[in-house]
Amino acid sequence: MNDNSNLIRAIPALDSAGLLITGFSHESYEDEPSMKMKVIPMNGKPGTAAPAEGAETERERHTGEIVNLEKYLGAGDWRETLCHIRNLAKAGLARAFNPGDFILASFDVPAATHKGVDFKALHLRDTKIQIVEVQADKVIFNFDEVIFRASINAKNQNAGGFKESALAEYLNAEFLEYIGIGEALAPNKDGQKITLPTATEVFGDDDYWEPASNFSGDPRQFDFFKAMKNRIKVQDNDTTWWWLASPSAWSAAYFCICNTNGNSVGHNAAAVGGVAPAFCVAQPHPSKLPPSCGAGY
Repeated sequence: MNDNSNLIRAIPALDSAGLLITGFSHESYEDEPSMKMKVIPMNGKPGTAAPAEGAETERERHTGEIVNLEKYLGAGDWRETLCHIRNLAKAGLARAFNPGDFILASFDVPAATHKGVDFKALHLRDTKIQIVEVQADKVIFNFDEVIFRASINAKNQNAGGFKESALAEYLNAEFLEYIGIGEALAPNKDGQKITLPTATEVFGDDDYWEPASNFSGDPRQFDFFKAMKNRIKVQDNDTTWWWLASPSAWSAAYFCICNTNGNSVGHNAAAVGGVAPAFCVAQPHPSKLPPSCGAGY
């Protein structure tokens, strides 16, 4: 098995057996190269396991091919899919995925109020969440459409940036709790597991917004968002503007938005705008794995 993409089908079987992938080794037998998974049981005892029988994919993925990840990985549901992706990222196989690959998520979140902003109850079914960035050890997702509308703050102010906002507080409280994937997520630079893309990640260099990134090193534009069509979002089959996490450097009242044409604009923080959250899937410490990501699911 000398192609990383051929290892993907083995991940669900290993997860189901309670095994955690820690890496890979290359060995040769009678001049035939092979790849062996290095795994350990969830109880921490060392062990090894070969890929599951029939683990190879039926065909090679084409460059840029977009797939439903739940079906591609053979997962039981979208949360289990994220667990498999997390394990692949830990094993250094995150690049087996393509920007645009997606899951279809269903969840409910109760109504809540934070810092004077009211957030309505959410009842979402088969909501598309797509990969927008793939790195060596992590995969970054963004909701494909606006899933609700809200203000960032009750008043027109951006003091403290997005991390101190009412919207950020809600996304990392009720929203994070009820979508039920928190243990598979990596926090961003502000310690948030649910966030919004920054202006830099969506638009690249811009004179109006401070360079900033959520999960990357140097701030840069994601290749996915270089195509304007990927920056335009809809709600109820109509285009709408949506919030980004970047406060304005020239106004104490504004945050960046992406308008209906896919361009960068500023808007008052108290305005009611579209929200399309982002998150990063990465491997947490084994002791923090939820039951749904280990043995027994």
